[in-house]
Amino acid sequence: MVSCQFTIASVPLKFSAEANSVCHYPRLSLSSHGDTGTIFSPNYPANFPTGITCSWTITVPEGRVRLTFEDLQLSSNNCGQFIYHPFVRVQDRKSLLLLANCTMKTPIVLESTYPLLWVTFNAKNQPPHRGFKAHYEAIPGTLST
Repeated sequence: MVSCQFTIASVPLKFSAEANSVCHYPRLSLSSHGDTGTIFSPNYPANFPTGITCSWTITVPEGRVRLTFEDLQLSSNNCGQFIYHPFVRVQDRKSLLLLANCTMKTPIVLESTYPLLWVTFNAKNQPPHRGFKAHYEAIPGTLST
């Protein structure tokens, strides 16, 4: 299983994972509202390696997940050329919330409509960049049906 590195911002989180030499902790479970954490592309803030895919599943027992990208630098040109460039995809059960493959102005704040969020980072064979740093948190809210 491929996964990516994360750090705990303020409170202990429950998680389970299989380690990989580049990425760590693919399943992140927040236990209550206000729980937080941070995920990074591998090697952040140094350049990420090429030829990897990292995935995270962030879940909460109730409510929703807020994900805030504090930094997002994936490519210096050709935004929209997903065949050749690294990308970050964020989605929940209902919809695609973000698909990015270049450097974007931050912060970017996303909120799920369900108690889970999937984040995928795919680094193709183009020159690496700094990557991303994203803060996640459990937030209250009415869920979509």
